Amino acid sequence: MGERVMRKMRPLTVALVLALVVTPLMPPFGLPAAQAEAAGESTTVTEDVYAGKTVTFAVSDVEQRPVPAATMTIFTTDAEGKTVGEDVYAGLAVSGGQATVTLPEGTYGVTLTVDGKDYRYPGVVTISATSPDTISLFVPVVEDDPNRGPSSSKPPYLVPTMDGVEIKSLLTVGDAVPGKDGKPYRMVGIPDGLGAYDNGDGTFTLLMNHELRDTDGAVRAHGAKGAFVSKWIIDKTTLEVKRGEDLIQRFVLWNKEKNQYDEPVPGVELSRLCSADLPPISAFYDEKSGKGYPGRLFMNGEEKGREGRAFAHALDGTSYELPALGKASWENILVHPKTGEKTVVIGLDDSNPGQGSGTVFFYIGEKQSEGNPAERAGLNNGTLYGLKVEDLPQESDDTQWEGPKPFTLHPFGDARNKTGAELAQEIIAGGVTQFQRPEDGAWDPHDPNVFYFVTTATMDNKSRLWKLTFKDVTQPELGGTIEMLLKGDEGQKMMDNLTVTPRGEILIQEDPGKNDHIAKVWRYTLADGKLEEVARHDPRRFAPDGEKFLTKDEESSGIIDVSDILGEEGWYLLDVQAHFTHTDPELVEGGQLLAMYVPPAQGGAPQPQPGESGWRLTILHTNDTHAHLENGARLATLIKEERAKAENVLLLDAGDVFTGTLFFTQYEGLADLNFMDLLGYQAMTIGNHEFDKGPEGLAKFVKDAPFPVLSANIDFGEEPALGGLVETTIGESTIDELSANLGGKIYPAVVLDVNGEKVGLFGLTTPETAFISSPGEHIPFRDPVEAARETVAQLQAKGVQKIIALTHIGYAEDLKLAEAVPEIDVIVGGHSHTRLDEPVVIQHADGTQTVIVQAHEHRKYLGRLDVTFNAQGDVIDATGKLIPTSDKDADGNYTVAEDPEAKALIDELDGPIQALKQTVVGQTAVFLDGERDHVRTQETNLGNLIADGMLDFARSFVPEAQVAITNGGGIRSSIPAGEITLGQVLEVLPFGNVLVTLELSGEDLIAALENGVSAVEQKKGFFPHVAGLRYRYDSSKPAGQRIVGVEIETEQGYRPIDPKATYTVVTNKFMADGGDGYTMFKAAQDAGKMTNLFFPDYEVFVAYLKKIGTVGEAYAGVEGRIVDVAGQAGESEEALFERLESQVDQTDGITARVTVRPKAPYASKAAVIFELLRSVGGTPEPIAITALEKEQWSGT
Repeated sequence: MGERVMRKMRPLTVALVLALVVTPLMPPFGLPAAQAEAAGESTTVTEDVYAGKTVTFAVSDVEQRPVPAATMTIFTTDAEGKTVGEDVYAGLAVSGGQATVTLPEGTYGVTLTVDGKDYRYPGVVTISATSPDTISLFVPVVEDDPNRGPSSSKPPYLVPTMDGVEIKSLLTVGDAVPGKDGKPYRMVGIPDGLGAYDNGDGTFTLLMNHELRDTDGAVRAHGAKGAFVSKWIIDKTTLEVKRGEDLIQRFVLWNKEKNQYDEPVPGVELSRLCSADLPPISAFYDEKSGKGYPGRLFMNGEEKGREGRAFAHALDGTSYELPALGKASWENILVHPKTGEKTVVIGLDDSNPGQGSGTVFFYIGEKQSEGNPAERAGLNNGTLYGLKVEDLPQESDDTQWEGPKPFTLHPFGDARNKTGAELAQEIIAGGVTQFQRPEDGAWDPHDPNVFYFVTTATMDNKSRLWKLTFKDVTQPELGGTIEMLLKGDEGQKMMDNLTVTPRGEILIQEDPGKNDHIAKVWRYTLADGKLEEVARHDPRRFAPDGEKFLTKDEESSGIIDVSDILGEEGWYLLDVQAHFTHTDPELVEGGQLLAMYVPPAQGGAPQPQPGESGWRLTILHTNDTHAHLENGARLATLIKEERAKAENVLLLDAGDVFTGTLFFTQYEGLADLNFMDLLGYQAMTIGNHEFDKGPEGLAKFVKDAPFPVLSANIDFGEEPALGGLVETTIGESTIDELSANLGGKIYPAVVLDVNGEKVGLFGLTTPETAFISSPGEHIPFRDPVEAARETVAQLQAKGVQKIIALTHIGYAEDLKLAEAVPEIDVIVGGHSHTRLDEPVVIQHADGTQTVIVQAHEHRKYLGRLDVTFNAQGDVIDATGKLIPTSDKDADGNYTVAEDPEAKALIDELDGPIQALKQTVVGQTAVFLDGERDHVRTQETNLGNLIADGMLDFARSFVPEAQVAITNGGGIRSSIPAGEITLGQVLEVLPFGNVLVTLELSGEDLIAALENGVSAVEQKKGFFPHVAGLRYRYDSSKPAGQRIVGVEIETEQGYRPIDPKATYTVVTNKFMADGGDGYTMFKAAQDAGKMTNLFFPDYEVFVAYLKKIGTVGEAYAGVEGRIVDVAGQAGESEEALFERLESQVDQTDGITARVTVRPKAPYASKAAVIFELLRSVGGTPEPIAITALEKEQWSGT
């Protein structure tokens, strides 16, 4: 038993009551030297003198392997573990993993010495009458290995299989470090999703999910067992784990009955927190508007079946339930890092398909200025959607896939009070695609419109890698395309977690479950599609015949890129879940935290050679300015400031200067041209709107342009209006002689001498121009990619290696262009009005790269790109940003001053504009309701008037037009009774959207209305105002199932819509482009079923006001075109209709049209009256129906 030294005490039956790990001896857990000396001076006593109970210690390492030989020291402590006495057992032998000792009543600390190293028990041993006879102690006995980190007792559970890969273990389950209160804090089992941030003091913080079930483990800091988030402080240089603690302290839960958040509470049980996301502050806070939550939120969710909850955990320890994201078996919840005032989230439901599960969810919210962090972050006021791939309701191994396929987003509406079971039914009903267990995903760090995710499937099924490309991630409801990058037969099994690196690589981890397969880590290279094994689990521990076998149920998880934190590219943090059952109830299962370095794939981006600095070019750029000169003077200030900071500068525009404000109405583009001349633009490309006034309008603009106008894919040869203005060869000039040499002409491309370096520029224009503008019959458009290849070859033949494409084809097409023509170095884009806050870099297989930029619209930003070329003309570095022109400080003052010279020019141009705004364009005898809360939720007289005008105008060009639809978000103001000025009209319709007609099926028209009313309770801007039809909907039903009746106005009255028939619909171009979720409109446009009418909405409205004269009684109220039937009391409409019909004398004297202005609760019954009167036909004379059912409803 060894030497015993003990104080005289009352004997008592004893045992140790806590089965806790023993931690390596370190302050404050080590046995102090003074006490060790005191122990040597103690008096030896025997059992014969002081009786007690024999207790056996079962001593194991953290992997539950018995410690073969050690010595034990036991000393007295207080309840907090502080040493208080000198009487100890010293040198107590441990043999074969066991030691036996007799102890009286008291509280003790324990230290073990193994192979000359001391370990302290991280807690206290309390002796009581009820203590058991056998005590388990788990000691983190160090297993020496060069790849073991300073805080881990075991070597890495993963081993490299690729040359150059390094792996280091940082913590193993059972290891302990100091807690925030000085007590030991242990790593607990089932580590999963991770997030990290730099502390700025040589350390970083790591957040770690623990995927425990709600009844497992110990009670945590938030007052309950189950899953939790641990928080670790780690040294950036040594990777020593300095400190640990629980993150979560309290919960703010959603109260479904009150439809609001409750006050914070502890004691909430969580179950199975899996993968995680720690987005940057910009994901939740829009610096430009000041809206949102300016802090970090750690995102995760419960993977416990379809009722799993989503959470956002603030760094102050408060956790917020996120009901608006819906309920599902959450694998991960990933927030887009930067979408302005919107908040865009993708949620992945790790469930097998077939029961309304396996869904890729999308949430779109709006950041707020008030509320708790979740509310301010825009995480509780938005709309939930599901990914829908046409003709793919359910993925299977047999799913065939070639190239990108279109996807749309199916709206579920407000999901805050929906159960997971209810969502599952909506998934099935809406045809939302069900995948084979969507697991982890990640946003592309370079391309904001791209998201990757994997599907796990099973060991015998195909595990796949997918790529989503949005048309515009700031408007995700527009949809995009989906590609299958890995088809499932390349060698990978059950892919789980992943991360996407800035150098164009995806690191993917496997989770094969209990199958006979060693789990691996893979690298997929985006440039060439190559899949390579990086690492695998150590066969010594995870192969059944391994010498240190633990389990064959292993997986690695939670991988994140920490290159920025550690200061070297290629470093990752990840963890391992070793699913062996741990007998320590707090630890639950095994696991480990690791760091891994992976060298870059072959063919990375070209780097400067030693001593080579490269040549740097600064590109200042704008696009889609659309005659918005109101921001021009501040833009001029920025241009002058940024130009002064750089040596080699080009100022470029990517097209669509024409159309949009009264500056164009008055000057037809020449006002903008004067502005561009003042600032010294060097080139622009032709946008589709440059043809809005026909070839003649473009000719007036070009002949006065002091710079070249570029397009390589337009054939102007047969157009007489542009005769003498078009050159078919490549122009050349220095910057100083640009105007004289190249001004006033259209070129396919030009070569500019920029301080001795040749830079090639060429232009591309969207072929859509042929049918969305007025180029006339003599101007054909070529394929942009084909034209680009030819033009690049011509530039290279002239010895030009630095090539810039000025494109007006849209961001999605720019991405395709970059892949198809890798010789292009820079693409300055336009047409899609995309806000790229930083450059998007496309890596090519040969190691070169193409940089894409775009600066949103309307001179709201100045884009700046700094690009460095090596001696071969390849891009070796690119940085960029968008600089806002119209930010304001706390006092409401612009932060950018107006340039005096530009302001003077714009003021001069604005004089006639102001006079134009005072022009009286109409009269109204009634108030026209355009209040925001009204036009986004209900029928209004102004919405009717605008829609009527649209339909009337369209019929003058397209006589078969039957229906008009416009979005409530485009109606921005009311008009009081009296004179109507042009200025008031522009306040109502400020966007200058041109009108188009679309050929739509009745089915698509119904789908459009479903979209329009899908979030009416949230007052979204896509609420539809109509003419030529009327519709009823039920806002109490799930989004996507709300339309209960649609009728088309015909010569015989309103008749039910025919889903199979084709209808000609007039709408605005914003909606036709898929804006506000009208993806069915964009699909019609893409199918060639759109006719552009070219006239902006405000001009159409003015024309209608002049046509009808004074707006009078016909618009004094609403007509029942739009009726919400939800919550209406009394008899059904069908019953009311039948009863009223029996009371009406069906004679020719009954009117077929009548104006009714019922009070809100009776709007549906008013619609019934309309239906009744129209059904019986008659003369167009008004009829008073006040007498009909006067006691039941109010109206005339």
